[in-house]
Amino acid sequence: MSSRRIFLHSGGPLGPAGLAALPVFLGARRRVAFITAASLHDESAYFERARAALVPPPPEGAGLELVHLRWNDRPLETLAFAEALFMGGGNTYALLKRLEESGLVEAIRARSLAGMPYMG
Repeated sequence: MSSRRIFLHSGGPLGPAGLAALPVFLGARRRVAFITAASLHDESAYFERARAALVPPPPEGAGLELVHLRWNDRPLETLAFAEALFMGGGNTYALLKRLEESGLVEAIRARSLAGMPYMG
């Protein structure tokens, strides 16, 4: 039986407590796919802001290896390479549409049910 690992966050950037909690939540996992599909603006700039916050080692960041999971550029391969998933915020309708179009909904569900940590 698998256990689901979910770290939910809302309301903007992670503060110091959230950044400190991520390495504990993830254990030895560090390779995290970051999905920007909910962004209606520049997805690359959004990813770079996330990378600046999450990649530096603690206490400045969470010490993660962040991989940009682009919903329109080999998303299933990127997800397969990841040890965990971080779903960026934004427009929920755009997110669901893009995840459906790319085949990510079922892939994320399967990985999550298999125990892959999910954050977002």
